[in-house]
Amino acid sequence: MNGLDARRLREASGLSQTEFGIALGLSRATIWRIERSSEQLDRKTELAMRYVAERRPARLPEPWEIHEAVAQVLDQTAARGNPPFDYRDRLQAAVANLGVNKGTKKAQILLGRIQAVLGLLSITPADDPQRERTWQQVHLLQSAWGTVLSDD
Repeated sequence: MNGLDARRLREASGLSQTEFGIALGLSRATIWRIERSSEQLDRKTELAMRYVAERRPARLPEPWEIHEAVAQVLDQTAARGNPPFDYRDRLQAAVANLGVNKGTKKAQILLGRIQAVLGLLSITPADDPQRERTWQQVHLLQSAWGTVLSDD
C-alpha cells in the first residue's frame, strides 16, 4: 500500500486524519506523513488501517486511558533511562485525544512540557551535565502527571 492508497482508504471510511490516527493509536501527523509517502508503512500498520477503515470505530479514549498512555511513556523512560522509541507518536496521539476530549488546560500544558523534556532527554548525550537536570525534570513531570486526573 502506498500513501495515496492509505489516503483513499481513510477518506472512504469517512474519518479525518485525527480520527483515523486515534483509532490506530497514531498521531494525526503520522497519518499525514503516511499519506504523503514520507513515512514508511509497515505491514502491521497497513493491516490495522484496513481493519479500522472497515470497522469505523468511533470510540474515543476516555480521559483515564489518555492519562494512562502518558504515564506509561514516563514510566518506560524512567525504567530505561531514555524515552521509548515511539514516544513522539504516543505523546502526539495523547495531545490529539486530549484535545478531542476537551482535557483541562493544566493537562494540556503539562503534556506539552513532557514532550519538550523527553525530546531534550532523547538528544542529550550521557556525559552532558544538562542530562542530569533534564532527568530531574522527568521525575518531577512524572509526579505532576500523576495528579492530573485527581485535579479534574
